Amino acid sequence: MTFGDYIDRERREAAAEAATRAAEEAKIETTKSNIFDLLEIYGEMPQALEDRINALNDIECLRELHRRAAHAGSIEDFEEQMDEVLRNTMAPV
Repeated sequence: MTFGDYIDRERREAAAEAATRAAEEAKIETTKSNIFDLLEIYGEMPQALEDRINALNDIECLRELHRRAAHAGSIEDFEEQMDEVLRNTMAPV
């Protein structure tokens, strides 16, 4: 393997890793947006709740919150559900 081959391989690997990270970040942002869309039917979302959701980066936790948002009866109900999910996943509240 030549030095040029090595550099090309490293570049391809770095590009693949960057693409994977970008895809994960897109999933996270899309899931957050979907949560906000579902909660929008209950009126204006408190900034503190929006900030808490935006601080999360665990896709599985966000997916569970999305499921909970789909069945919440109010913003307050969702906040209680969110606290439960975060306690159970040991993510920071």
